[in-house]
Amino acid sequence: KLEQSTSEVKRPGETVKMSCVISGYSMTSRDISWIRQRPGRGLEWIGYMNTGNNDPTYGSSFQSRFIMTENVPSSTQYLQISSLTAEDSAVYFCARETHFSLNMLSVALLLLLAAGSSVKCEQLTQPASATVQPGQRLTISCQVSYDLGIYFTHWIRQPAGKGLEWIGYTCQGCDPVYKDSLTNKFSFTVDSSSLSVTL
Repeated sequence: KLEQSTSEVKRPGETVKMSCVISGYSMTSRDISWIRQRPGRGLEWIGYMNTGNNDPTYGSSFQSRFIMTENVPSSTQYLQISSLTAEDSAVYFCARETHFSLNMLSVALLLLLAAGSSVKCEQLTQPASATVQPGQRLTISCQVSYDLGIYFTHWIRQPAGKGLEWIGYTCQGCDPVYKDSLTNKFSFTVDSSSLSVTL
């Protein structure tokens, strides 16, 4: 379980420090990522903490004002943002890395790229939206810029009014892995020649 601190209102120029309290497992057994979603925007990966070693890695856009720390005895991760601006207004999420998936707390349909416990930034392009009638089949194709035989591609969705739900992951040459409750509803295909993954 990952339990985050409550919402805060801050003025421009101030500093905010958010917490993520971890329970139900040993915090140092899995890395923790921080992600945010600004109003009307997609997800942004801030960085991740190599837990137990107080060793953070930041995304290229978050290397100056963002500081990730941890308190191992209290099983707590922290994200501090200084010199706040209006652009920092967002919903912030902490996320636990499992072996090849991310269990997140909330947000939108997205593809996340993960290789073991590392995170590598690549370009993924998918349609803005698609409309189908109840009972019909929905197909979503995602164009990627990485080697599908090396990296796993994860699918995540956000049902209306609910939090983020991990669907599963796939790669070229491996058997797809699905969330147990969604196994019979979703399927993935990979085309390495066109660098595309289809749900």
